[in-house]
Amino acid sequence: MPLEVAQRTAFDDHELMRSLGRHAIINVPVVWCGTCLGVLNFACPMTHIDAPHIAAARWFGLLAVPACAYCG
Repeated sequence: MPLEVAQRTAFDDHELMRSLGRHAIINVPVVWCGTCLGVLNFACPMTHIDAPHIAAARWFGLLAVPACAYCG
């Protein structure tokens, strides 16, 4: 599915996102001991997401665990 079509399907505010130059989205669950504490969202300017982007997003998800656990 083309990226723009996927964005229209998934997001009600897709026009705003594209007008702000956000073309790709990465959602990373923040999980601790099998419990989802939250979701970290990255709205990215690039039109293609590859393995290094996903790896970096997952790393930030791990870094977010203490903050989410403290707040939850």
